[in-house]
Amino acid sequence: MTDVTPAGRKAIEQARQGDFDGALATATAAIARQPRDAGLRFFAGMLHVRRSEFPQAADHLRKALELEPRDAMVRAELVRALAALGELDEAESLVGDLQQRERVRLGALIAARRGDHAKAIPLMREAVAADPRDFESWGNLGISLLAAGDAAAAASALDRALRLKPHHSSFREKWAEAISQAGTAEDELPKLYAAADSDPGALLTAARIEDLEGRPDRAVEALQRALRSEPGNEPALVDLADLEERANRIDALESTIAELEAHAPSSQKLPLLRARAAYRRGEMENALELAEQAPPDVDPATRAQVIGQANDRLGNYEGAFDAFEQMNGIDSLATENAAGKAADYLATFKERRTDVLTPDWAGRWADVPPPEREPAFLVGFPRSGTTLLDTLLMNDSGIAVSEENPMLTNLSRRIGAFDRIADLGPGDVESLRQAYFDEAETYMPSAAGRLLLDKFPFALGAGPLIYRLFPTARIIFLSRHPCDVVLSCFMNRFQPTDIGSTFLTLEGTARLYDAMMELWTRSRDLLPLNVLDIKYEALVEEPKPQMQRVAGFLGIAWSDKLVDNRPAAKSRGFIKTPSYSQVAEPIYRRAVERWRNYSEELRPIVPILEPWIEALGYEG
Repeated sequence: MTDVTPAGRKAIEQARQGDFDGALATATAAIARQPRDAGLRFFAGMLHVRRSEFPQAADHLRKALELEPRDAMVRAELVRALAALGELDEAESLVGDLQQRERVRLGALIAARRGDHAKAIPLMREAVAADPRDFESWGNLGISLLAAGDAAAAASALDRALRLKPHHSSFREKWAEAISQAGTAEDELPKLYAAADSDPGALLTAARIEDLEGRPDRAVEALQRALRSEPGNEPALVDLADLEERANRIDALESTIAELEAHAPSSQKLPLLRARAAYRRGEMENALELAEQAPPDVDPATRAQVIGQANDRLGNYEGAFDAFEQMNGIDSLATENAAGKAADYLATFKERRTDVLTPDWAGRWADVPPPEREPAFLVGFPRSGTTLLDTLLMNDSGIAVSEENPMLTNLSRRIGAFDRIADLGPGDVESLRQAYFDEAETYMPSAAGRLLLDKFPFALGAGPLIYRLFPTARIIFLSRHPCDVVLSCFMNRFQPTDIGSTFLTLEGTARLYDAMMELWTRSRDLLPLNVLDIKYEALVEEPKPQMQRVAGFLGIAWSDKLVDNRPAAKSRGFIKTPSYSQVAEPIYRRAVERWRNYSEELRPIVPILEPWIEALGYEG
């Protein structure tokens, strides 16, 4: 590169002193006078990278490479910036001229950005074998291993990265995810809290783990503790704002955003947080404008979701669908072989409904004594309105709602194969009943003496298990137009686990709906399940008569409180489901027949859903 100019030296000195905004301003002014200074272009590009402003970084780095085509450092940093932007074909075209070690590192990075973690992992292993102090490749290896489902190995790789680069925020966040999935998070939390005085990032990592472990209120406490020590801590303010939005604490969200604006006005997270706040205030045009102005590489999936949500509310359905498609495409990169995992999950339902649910199978069941206590269940495909209904029922002090806690899931794992339900004897059944209530008590210690309502949408597939353990248990089945259900799942974000991977495409969601409904209806045909059918559309059109039916079915006294979701929504704090923001609003009808606004996009999946549209009494 050319010799460093006086303006370049000034910018470098400003950066050394921590004045990165001043350094960028100096470098930008100098480039206006000397646009062909490759060194200034490179330095400005790296300053933009530091601010996560990858479009601007790529522009400067492209120019620097044009001026100095043989400079390997410029080429490598341009590849990284392009990979961050998702410009993967261009990035890949530049890798070939680099040395072997850098080709391996950047080839792995590009493969991971494409979602091809099977290709990325061996390349990253090769990179760290060649240079064990390559913290970037260790961290990226951990992220790819996590996406591939090997949480323990991911935690180990990320731990190596953090030993080399202790304060790398994104690697710390992924390490928290890895140890949570590996089941070792509880062992690490005391160490993080103990290190809080000497390690500023320890409380942020602890907060992330608390959230992942289902304790968001403790996450808030950890972040508030961090902010008492350092009031202007940008990452802590960003994470706190996210938690406050999810808890429907909009006034607190606005206050935290104001603090972030005061302490870190150039934060790359601010525009999207402002957009989310505007959306929650009902300012759709403002939310759309702010989201579109947000950096496209900073939390791109959330950005796409807000753009989609705002466009949907503004009536721009084509733009909304494109944004939701982009959101799901981004999320699909977070897991290895998302389509394959979705297909494998669907296959388990097919096996159950064709090979297991037969009269001969049910005829093998041994008689067992009736239970001393039975819960009630609330089931329905995700996005059918179960969160609205359970919020209404929370207004009755005699009901303890278990919000998607995994009691049934863990019992299924304990039993093993689905067909083994028929082989459970009286002792097995009694042991499983006790295990169910023991686990429920850990989630709902206040449920004693109250009716436990187990709200778990995916219990649609657990009808036989429910009947085996609790044969007269009351089950509320909430249905909604199948097209609306599938569309709503596509418009929301789920963790891309095996089952979550099915929601990344309309077809995957439709096929999961078909499989679960087939299993549910076969279970009802085979077993005398005690079910009350409620339609979402009827619930939002005329809440009182529907809730009167529910109250009578559950044996609770009628109260007008059962038709107002707002008091319970306000008091319940964090809501686990994607419905958390809608539940805080008064009951509304705008989601009824929303699918008609997207009829063209839904056309390919209608044949999958038609049998259920007819069976449930809806019009296509």
